Formats: sequence, C-alpha cells, structure tokens
Amino acid sequence: MLLRCYYGIRLILKILIVSVTMAEDMNRSTLSSLASDLQNYLTTLSPDMFNELYSQPAPCLAVFRGLSCLAKHYVMRLLFVENPVAQRVVASWVLPGNDDAHQKAIGKLQVLQIFRENSTGLHSWKLNGIFKKNLKVSILGGGNPGLIGSVSCEASSTQTPEFLDSYSEERWEGILQYLVGSVPSKGIPSQVPEIIKFSKLKVDGSLSKTGFQFLLSDRSTQVWLFVLYYLDFVQAQSKTDIVQILQLLFLLSFSVIGQSYSTDRLSSGQIILLQNFREFGLVYQKSRKSGIYFPTNLAINLTNSAKERVDNLRTGFIIVETNYRIYAYTDSPLQIAIISLFCQLLYRYPNMVVGILTRASARQAFLNGITTNQLIDYLTNNSHKEMTKRSPVLPPTITDQLRLWEMETSRLDYSEGVLYSQFLSQADFDSLRDYASAQGHLLMDNQSKRVMVVTKKGHDDVKRYYKQHKRDSS
Repeated sequence: MLLRCYYGIRLILKILIVSVTMAEDMNRSTLSSLASDLQNYLTTLSPDMFNELYSQPAPCLAVFRGLSCLAKHYVMRLLFVENPVAQRVVASWVLPGNDDAHQKAIGKLQVLQIFRENSTGLHSWKLNGIFKKNLKVSILGGGNPGLIGSVSCEASSTQTPEFLDSYSEERWEGILQYLVGSVPSKGIPSQVPEIIKFSKLKVDGSLSKTGFQFLLSDRSTQVWLFVLYYLDFVQAQSKTDIVQILQLLFLLSFSVIGQSYSTDRLSSGQIILLQNFREFGLVYQKSRKSGIYFPTNLAINLTNSAKERVDNLRTGFIIVETNYRIYAYTDSPLQIAIISLFCQLLYRYPNMVVGILTRASARQAFLNGITTNQLIDYLTNNSHKEMTKRSPVLPPTITDQLRLWEMETSRLDYSEGVLYSQFLSQADFDSLRDYASAQGHLLMDNQSKRVMVVTKKGHDDVKRYYKQHKRDSS
C-alpha cells in the first residue's frame, strides 16, 4: 500500500470543512451583556468585602433597588424580624409552581451576602446584620447627617445641568478620540492610556476586537465598562481599596444633577478617587483642591440597570435609507471615525457626512470583531428623531442584508490536518478510517476515492497504528 504521506513526507494543509447547516442563532455575546448591571460585578467580592461595603447606607439601598421584586419582598418581610425565619416558611411566601423564581431569588440574596443561614444548625434564614442596620437607616432616616451625599451650603457654588452634560461629554469624547487615535496621549489623563492598555482595548497601538466593540456600544455602556476596567486595573495594581471605589460610586448614584456636594465626609482615599473620576467626566470640580464637586449624569446613571441606562442616550443624528446610504448629521471627528468602521464614506460637508453600506465595508467590520447586532444597536440608538417615528426604526432591508453578510463569514470552519490517500486496498482504508474515527482524529473521509483527513495532532497516533496494522497483516 502506498500512502501519500509516506510516513516521512507529511502533507500539512488547511482543510476547508463546509458546514452542512448554518447556525440559526447568529447572536454573539457582546460587551453590552457584560455591562448588564452592577450586581454582576458585586458577586465577585469576598464576604469580608461585602461587610465593609454594607457599612454605609448608600450601597445597601443601591443593592436593594437592583434586586428582583421577589427578592425585595423577602428582604422587607425580614427587615424588622429579629429572629431567624425557617426556610420552609420563606418558601411558603410564593404561590405553588414558582419554585424556580424562589430559588433564583434566594440564590441572589445569598451571593450578595444579604441572606445568611442560621449558624445554630436549623434550616432558617436571617438578614446580614450590617446590611439590615444600614438599609433601615437609608429607608427610615436617622444616623449621621449626610450619609447619602453631603450637600454643600455654598450658594455661589452652582452649575447648570447643561454645563455638566457638556463637560462630561467633552471629557468622555477625549478618551474615545485617544482610543481611535485622533488625539495624542499627552492631552489625556495619565491613567487612561494605562487602563486602555490593561483592558486590551488597544494592542500594539491598534484597536483590538474588544476596542471596536467598545466604540459601537452606547455611551452608558461604554462608561460602565470603562469603570469595570478601572476597577480591575486598580485591583491588579493594588493601589486602592476596591470597596472605597464602590462606596463612592453608590454615593454618586444618589446625587442630584446640578447640586453641589462637599468632600468633608469622604475619606482621603475617596478624595483621590474623585480626582480620577473628574478626569473621566463622572464629576466636575473647579480645581483639584476644591472642596466642592458636582456629579454628572454619567455617574448618576452608572448604577442603573441596563434597561434604565438605555433611556439616557444622546440625541440621534443618523438617517439610514433602503438604498444602503447613511446620512450622519454631525461634525464630530469621533462619530465620523466610528461610522467609517463599517461604512464607506462618500461625501463630507461641514455638518454632515454621507456614506454607503457595502458588502466589503460590512465584512471588514465583522473581521474586526463587530457583530451585526452591535451595528443594528448603534444605528438604532443614534437614529435621527424622524426615523424613530416609524417601526421598525431601521429598514428591514438593511437589517436582513447585514445578517446575511455576517452569515457569509461563518460558512466555513478551518481545521489543520494531514491528508491520507492512494490506499492499495479497501480493507486498509477501512481499518485506518475506523481507528481514526474511534480516537476522534478523523476530520473527513471519502470512501469511494479512499481519501481521508486526520487532525494534525492525531497524525502521529494514526501513523503508529498503521505501522502496527501492517506488521500484523504481513
């Protein structure tokens, strides 16, 4: 028998394995799913961190607001009960047939260290004592004044919501412009390049797939993700207590836009954190030494759920036509750079750019890691107010074509393998094919032509088997 690989000559090639059926669900995980809510991040904390976090009323109230209705119901029924309550009694508070919802609520409360099992060995639940005490303070009042934001009494220290929105927009766009490479790093806060490098939004000076996806996310999701990257960066550098950052974030979430707040009740670590948040556009301070700060909408909306954050999007500026043309009424270099990621630009006017969606431009976006769902979300979230009057907002012609173009990139799977051919007998071919299949090394075979392909990793194993097979047959 002759083998084309001849045991010494290996034909290593990339084999195209054509998929018989296309995946029905083309939805890929996106960055937005990572930024669903703050509680997903809290589940990574240790029990000791939770006790420190719950030592202030603001985090307790914020976590409580993020719970499901059933979980809130359990907490409120136990809030003023001093003794542990039997688990079977808590289970009886839901109607029959809702065991899944009950278990999910209990599981969430346990992960967040709100519910704890009674240490006496009885099957009963009790509220975390620290959480219970400070949730009462946040709901009923009492405690030290200014526990949820210390309002400044200086009448002269006022800023309009319009100014704060403009300030936060300018700060945030500066970060995004650095990300796309339209501004030099010397005009950016020193920590921003470090965080971008740490989070791998940029690799070797170029946008990564994560960076492309980040740019197409809505503003609230971008801010939340950047804060997550900042939290991870701080933990890796061991520079600041992560709990102090979370406490400050929760404190800012209860602020009122345009209201000034004093730094008197902030710890020294939180005052340093406030300077970082100032650079990100989360708060406004006239100077670093100022004892007054103004939270912006970026910080106030940060701890909202993903659904609530969608309601805080910017005014739309994009019109999409059924002929694949896109009209963007903007003069922002950042927005034009983002649109060019998936669109071929045709004309540019002082306050508008015109582009066209093509198969080539869409495929380039998909190769950069951008998904159809992200493109559709970006175009929908930034649609001009005239487009939002119709349903659906985007023409079905556009959305369907984008999905078809993306499916084209998923038709083929590439596997590296070794080709076996020119078997002298059908018995040798069948024996080798059956062994390769049993060991999980077989990629494809053609019985009529006596051709088979095995994985590169399994080639040595198949070769050894064939040598033993030939010795036994001779």
